[in-house]
Amino acid sequence: MTSKHLLILDLPGGNDTDIIQAALERGDIFSFLTSDLSVYEAQPQVWDWVKQARHLVEIENYNEAEIHMFMKALHQFEPIHALLCLVDHRLEVAARLAQALGLNFLNPESAQLLGDQFKVRELLQSKGIAQPALALIGRNEERTAEPGAVALPMLWGEQQLQGTVVGCDVFTRDGVHEMLGVNEKKFFDSPSFAIQGGCFMPMHQDLAFLQDHVFAMLDAVGFDWGATHVELMLTPEGPRLIEINARLVDAKIPRLMGLALDESIHSRLIDLHLGVPHHMPSTAQPKVAVTRWVVAHQQGIFNRVDLPQWQDANVRCVEILKQPGDAVCVPMENADRIGYVMTTGEARPQAEQLAERFVADCVVNYQRLYLVERPDVQRMHAVVQPTPALEDEQPRVRYG
Repeated sequence: MTSKHLLILDLPGGNDTDIIQAALERGDIFSFLTSDLSVYEAQPQVWDWVKQARHLVEIENYNEAEIHMFMKALHQFEPIHALLCLVDHRLEVAARLAQALGLNFLNPESAQLLGDQFKVRELLQSKGIAQPALALIGRNEERTAEPGAVALPMLWGEQQLQGTVVGCDVFTRDGVHEMLGVNEKKFFDSPSFAIQGGCFMPMHQDLAFLQDHVFAMLDAVGFDWGATHVELMLTPEGPRLIEINARLVDAKIPRLMGLALDESIHSRLIDLHLGVPHHMPSTAQPKVAVTRWVVAHQQGIFNRVDLPQWQDANVRCVEILKQPGDAVCVPMENADRIGYVMTTGEARPQAEQLAERFVADCVVNYQRLYLVERPDVQRMHAVVQPTPALEDEQPRVRYG
């Protein structure tokens, strides 16, 4: 297969290199566009991948006029075959640039619409697709540390929804949708907002009612090319939209999908934007795939995780994201999680039980934080004290 030249606009979270790894494994080359290369240079493991770009392009403030001028010149000199953007706040710029270069991507009008979820809901409601009662309360000024992050509309729910949260992952080629499957999300107990894990189920007939609902929404917003991650709550009244993400899902879920579908989802995304028809590998054996997250039970300073000594072929992926010296705490949001395991199985209970057993047998080692009162002051001071190195005194991560 002839090597293709890909243009990648920033990385999800400023650190997820899976799309670069997939491109290089295919034998493709890539150019990289950002407003601030120092964000990536400051992360040695990330920079090891980013620096392999054929061209590293840094354009301050993502000035679109400069971007178009430079990329059109590069495109003439060394043709770009596909543009890839997995970052929400870059999608409008990406859509206009792809249109200028004649590349397969979401049309700019839909990209702009999908940047405003309040307008999306108003449009869907007008087309007879029921929406929960929501109000626009402002714009989120506290975005991530990703380069060039911008404020997005914030919604407030006037209607309390109860149900199961699922993410539907769809690939669209020239207006024709294909649902890859559904990821059912499992949350930690309230008041935490963190996700404990999920179960990705490849598309099958029992999910047809969700497919029809999702496709109707994508048609309504004019989504014509690329990946979408549509989050819904399954309520007694029917599916209700949480959000349409006009890009490939992040948070390691593409890895989970790949294990379930027995293929690289990032490589499939590249083919999608290249306009290459997809053919399921003849050796593919779709399964259910499950993820569960390892967390701390107290506030402290992270040291390491001792993984289980036993092995099972269906434990497919384990990654510890926290580094020694990082602060850890009881998970209130996703950033508080320490690491994860991914498992597969022919049936959901088998995969879930294996993942939960693995997490239960992990031992999280960290220095606990204690509050010590000093008599000479009126304040309480946090003091780090090491915990004994005895296993029975180490906090163990267990799922009920």
